[in-house]
Amino acid sequence: MCEWLGPFASPAEADALQQRLGALDVSADRRALEVSDGLGYWVHLPPELSQRAALQKLHELQAKDIDSYVIPRGELENGISFGMFSREPLATARRDELVAMGYDANIHEIERTHREIWLAMPVRDAEALSESLWEELLATAPELGRRQNFCSGVASE
Repeated sequence: MCEWLGPFASPAEADALQQRLGALDVSADRRALEVSDGLGYWVHLPPELSQRAALQKLHELQAKDIDSYVIPRGELENGISFGMFSREPLATARRDELVAMGYDANIHEIERTHREIWLAMPVRDAEALSESLWEELLATAPELGRRQNFCSGVASE
């Protein structure tokens, strides 16, 4: 188990506290965690056979004032995107508009994440600090939280 401290607004803030903890003989590693933001809903046309075909479809759509762009890479490369939506009903409404115009639009669910910076330290090191020292350390950054969780399975930054 590790004691986790974060999230930090910047790597520099994490480094500063990491140095303070090091001066107290507490080892702490800076870690970058991918945290889920839930699902996103991507409205798109299926990929065309070539970039040229995708660009032709894009020009057709833009000539009709339909906001769109070619997907440059990934599993939907050479498809046409109509945007990412945070709520499924909005994505469904956009897809339905496009279908009504004669386009075979689809919705692709995407797991949305963001990166957070945390310090991880062995529980035994964290427990060596008094509660009053923890309060003093956290007083400089009240937005930080403490929690215990597994140490492994997280990529170090």
